Amino acid sequence: MLRTVTPEVVAMQNGPMWAVLRLFGGRQEAQLEQKILRLTRNNRGAMERAATAKRQKHPVASRAQLLQMVHDDYVRDYSR
Repeated sequence: MLRTVTPEVVAMQNGPMWAVLRLFGGRQEAQLEQKILRLTRNNRGAMERAATAKRQKHPVASRAQLLQMVHDDYVRDYSR
């Protein structure tokens, strides 16, 4: 089920892209966690440290957004 995004949320998140990314739900977050844990060989500490580092650069991002960024970084690093 998609959450409705009001214009206030869009303005608060500094642009429409954040509004689109805000539509991730809890299930999406759990799936991203599982993907990252597979990449890090079940190293939850590495995943949490990476999410915390992303939180420093993107303080208004949701956890699902941070995990998506972390996943993208790991995939990019492993593809080299």
